[in-house]
Amino acid sequence: MKTFFKVITFLIILFPILSCSEDESTDQNLTPITSLSNVSPLNGPKGTEVTINGSNFGTNLNAISVFFNNIRASIQSFSDTEIKAIVPDGALTGFITIIVDGEELTGPEFTYEFTINVSTFAGDRLGFEEGNGTTAKFAAPKGIVADSFGNIYVADRGNFRVRKITPDGDVSTLVGNGSSGIQDGEGASARFVGAEQLTIDTSDNLYLTDESFGSIRKITPTGIVTTLIDGLSSPTGIVVDQSGNIFFADDHKVFKIDLNGTTSVLAGSDPGFADGVGVNAQFETLNQLTIDASGNIYGVDRENHRIRKITPEGVVTTIAGSTAGFADGAGISAQFNNPTGITIDAQNNLYISDSRNHKIRKITPNGNVSTLVGNEAGDVDGNKEIAQFNEPEAIAIDDQGNLFLTDLDNSKIRKISFE
Repeated sequence: MKTFFKVITFLIILFPILSCSEDESTDQNLTPITSLSNVSPLNGPKGTEVTINGSNFGTNLNAISVFFNNIRASIQSFSDTEIKAIVPDGALTGFITIIVDGEELTGPEFTYEFTINVSTFAGDRLGFEEGNGTTAKFAAPKGIVADSFGNIYVADRGNFRVRKITPDGDVSTLVGNGSSGIQDGEGASARFVGAEQLTIDTSDNLYLTDESFGSIRKITPTGIVTTLIDGLSSPTGIVVDQSGNIFFADDHKVFKIDLNGTTSVLAGSDPGFADGVGVNAQFETLNQLTIDASGNIYGVDRENHRIRKITPEGVVTTIAGSTAGFADGAGISAQFNNPTGITIDAQNNLYISDSRNHKIRKITPNGNVSTLVGNEAGDVDGNKEIAQFNEPEAIAIDDQGNLFLTDLDNSKIRKISFE
């Protein structure tokens, strides 16, 4: 009996000791909570140093990762309460994520600001020359378009040719021989009179408006030229939708060639300016056209100094521009001066060659107009503060988001890249 009481007494004494030992062990194994308190700045281009403040980041660099919109950043310095990270190239706008010892924390959204750079992709001065980059020469380059392989095609109007530029900058003649004329055929046997604007279909067939000849010419990827339609007045802008329907501007109207080859007026009538439906709408001089994934067509109405939208049903509206001049702003409060080129990106932003203002303008889907790059007339490569053009004509975009334009009076092909 005495033995039993001794055991009970021992257990009573031991229990608090064990409990205390377990509590102390539990406290020692608790992981400090990692938290964020502040991130600054929340916008900037690649290379921006961003300071991330918080607590319990630890002291093991290998256990810390920082991501901007899922792209890993380099860490400049760190401590238990502060991380300095460098915004990576191409991060775009998105959330900041910090991972510490496998624990993921989502920070605020960082607005990525592109660094814009203008370079001469091909061409040097007026003339004709094949070659790479600036060893090549063009004469009054007009239309421009990119294919699915990143090749650029240029309607070299003054040389009566359509030129091809590879992604590496090698310039060659796809079709034409330098002689003005009207002739279908392959490669150098084909002849043109007034090569104006270009577009491309999903099979990489080119379509060219031969303005002086009054025709639409088709050019296969292998360089076979045929006349699709002739007898027109002076066709300029042209575009193809995803189904293969062709739309072109001629005689102050937008025409449609359907898959059966039937040509009809989609919108437009007499020269002038009026929004409306079908023939109730009026254009003055539509130059380059572009099209979005929904089949809406956008055109630069050059002499009306406006950017027009035409729906698949022929409803015409003005999305930006008013009288000749220069002003950024929303919708019709913005001003252009003889805009000639237009293209669209995957986010439905429009890019405009504002010819007489010697600038490239951007229009967001909500109609806000800003100046992307360019100032007074000139010929200068570089960043947005110093780059210059001299009457930029047509503009195109490749699948990497780079812009290419024909710099008419400089006889060059310029590239605008975003980093």
